[in-house]
Amino acid sequence: MTYPDGRKYVGAFKGDQRHGQGTMLLSRWPQIRGRLLIRQENRQRYHDLSRGRKYTGEFKDGQITGQGAMTYSDGKKMEGTFKNGELVGN
Repeated sequence: MTYPDGRKYVGAFKGDQRHGQGTMLLSRWPQIRGRLLIRQENRQRYHDLSRGRKYTGEFKDGQITGQGAMTYSDGKKMEGTFKNGELVGN
């Protein structure tokens, strides 16, 4: 599925919703690949298996924007407000 803003999702669906194993290509992130566990409006959870990262939180227009938490493979966790994939406040 390709969106008008250039985002592309390749993977499983449940009904007409993205759900299950898939890859999301976002304009500001090289690739988010892994398992999409939850999709509700703009709140989603991703595991980025290629880098060992996990993001849980809000997205806006395909970008990691809003309240969320990023956990890295070494256990480090950043929580707070993200804008375009960057932590801008906690």
